[in-house]
Amino acid sequence: MLRPTTFTILFLACFLLLGGCTSTQKSADRGNSNEVLGTWKYRAMAGSDVLDEGVIRISMVQGRLQGTLRDRRIGTVPVDVSYRGQRLELDLDEIRIYGRVQNDEYTAYYERPIWDVTTSQSFRHRGSDRINGSLSARRVHSTGYYEPNVDLGCDPLTIESDKRCR
Repeated sequence: MLRPTTFTILFLACFLLLGGCTSTQKSADRGNSNEVLGTWKYRAMAGSDVLDEGVIRISMVQGRLQGTLRDRRIGTVPVDVSYRGQRLELDLDEIRIYGRVQNDEYTAYYERPIWDVTTSQSFRHRGSDRINGSLSARRVHSTGYYEPNVDLGCDPLTIESDKRCR
């Protein structure tokens, strides 16, 4: 017969095991950010009214992906970067670029909403439409990211027990 303490220990062991597997799976979903860091040259496909050609720079700042997009048509703008698996998303103010990264090639689509607002005394209409397009990019310069090695004056045996070493 199992004692209550044995049951509790088995329950905690299962909980820790499943919790560890869940956190490992989440980090695997995020993808390796080194696959997108660096400088990318892109060209929008023919017929684009939003983007033309330019450079996207993606870097790691304090553990977060950040970027800038310099386009011949719209100039230089900051970009919010999200990368999960092979899916890379770039969000500008009004433009959303999303696609897949594979072998230093980025094939993406973009969309920009167009708002049409009309009003009168008897009728209000607000519609939303989108301008869509696609672009292709290739990485011309790779920048790897490495966690900075900060020395807090802790020896390896006291890192877990000393609060200032965590």
